[in-house]
This record gives sequence, C-alpha cells and structure tokens, in this order.
Amino acid sequence: MYFSNSHEFGLPDVLLAEREYERLADLVCASERATPGIELLWQELQRAERAQEAPSNVVRLGSLVSFTELASGERRAGAVVAPDQEVERKRISVTSPVGAALIGLRAGDVFRWRGPDGRARAVRIDQVMADPRHVLRREASAAAERRAEVARLLSLA
Repeated sequence: MYFSNSHEFGLPDVLLAEREYERLADLVCASERATPGIELLWQELQRAERAQEAPSNVVRLGSLVSFTELASGERRAGAVVAPDQEVERKRISVTSPVGAALIGLRAGDVFRWRGPDGRARAVRIDQVMADPRHVLRREASAAAERRAEVARLLSLA
C-alpha cells in the first residue's frame, strides 16, 4: 500500500453523491494497474459518506478547485476531471494522487498523506466552485432521467 492515512494523519470527511461514487468506483475497477492515485482514490472511496446529492461546495468531478501544497506553499488551481475528459483549462485527473486527495473535500479542509516515495504530502483546499458547464450537464441529465421515469410511469397506467 502506497498511502498511510488512518493512523498517521487526522483526515477530513469525504462526501460524495451516490452517482459520483459509482462513477469513481468504476474508474478504479477499470484501471489496468494500481497506480498511487488509483490506490488513494480507492482508499478515499472506502471511507466516503454517500448522499443522494452533494452540495456545490464539495469537490466533485467538474469542480474548479484552488488549493495550496502546504510543504512548498505553492498555490494551484484546476478542474477535477476523469482521466478521459478533455477540458480547455488546467485539469487535475481524479486518478492522480492530488486529484484523489481533493475529491469529496470542502474549502478549508486539509488532506495529508504519505506518497509512494515515503514523503509526507499535504494540501489545503482554498476554494471550490462548480464549473458552469458541468452544472448544466448534470441538470440536463437529471431532467432526462425525470422525463424517462414519467414516461415509464405513464406507460404503466
């Protein structure tokens, strides 16, 4: 195991929407090999609290996140995405160690872990914003699901 979290570091809560949890679990299961990022993402999924829907202040796929690497003080920002998503701006794959560390956290949370090289790492979430394009896609998808459910119910009548 590359990462040691439970006993060594106090960890913030992880909150994921049920649908996003399923998508992330599928990414882990479909991975051809257990990279450090995949292993950390799996650990975080195991301890995640799941909800029907996650609030917009929680880092999720499509979130625009700014964070600070605490060891160096370097501030970074980008969109947290699945590895197959193409975006115009900076992206952070959720299957990278940093992307896996960010997912499910809120502004102010600090996440600490030990990387495969044994070095302690830590990031602080400075700001979380929903990417408007992802919000519109989620809303359209939810509306399509509602229409399909209504059609299904009407066909039973």
